[in-house]
Amino acid sequence: MSLPEHSMARPRTIDDETILHAARSVFLDDGLRASTAQIARAAGVSEGTIFKRFDTKEKLFFRAMGFDAGIDFGHIASGRIGVGEPRDQLVAICMDFTAFFREMVPRMMMLCSHPKWDPRSFFATADDAPPLRAIAAVAAHVRAEQALGRIGPCDPVVVARMVISSMHSFAFFETAGLDAGRLSDERNHAEAVVEHLWQGIGATAENGSAPGGA
Repeated sequence: MSLPEHSMARPRTIDDETILHAARSVFLDDGLRASTAQIARAAGVSEGTIFKRFDTKEKLFFRAMGFDAGIDFGHIASGRIGVGEPRDQLVAICMDFTAFFREMVPRMMMLCSHPKWDPRSFFATADDAPPLRAIAAVAAHVRAEQALGRIGPCDPVVVARMVISSMHSFAFFETAGLDAGRLSDERNHAEAVVEHLWQGIGATAENGSAPGGA
């Protein structure tokens, strides 16, 4: 027997992601002092709705500042393997990660400001932690290009870590206001990183460098 219309549960008109998006914006603007009342206004919901969904302000903070649910780096290699110039594809991957870290670095910096944040607990998913999945995705791309003979002998995981850490560094310096015209823009940075990876830094007769930088 169906329930009378007035006794049926009301459908959620605001999903959790809308609240998280609002919380993210408010926390990034006002830090830990931001109130749930502010967040409720930004999300267009009641303060009670926030506590029904997330129990405490602390839980809301960690959800809002953390990695998006179900984040997937599988698109990194999608449609890029064996297409065009392999160096151009690596540059495109670098650009993707620059955009990703521009969003994530401010959130991670805010997480670090919370006295109860514990990175070991935060990344307790072990092998499934997003940073490890990111490395695995780039390494898989490198291996696939190696199989096609488009990338030479190298350690794919080391290359992946170099690419990802370089883009993270770029976003961190930018967020911290340390670029100020002293560093290259994101595309020049990505192209330079890939070029240095491609050529290596060993001295050769061709570039005229001597061992030890002499």
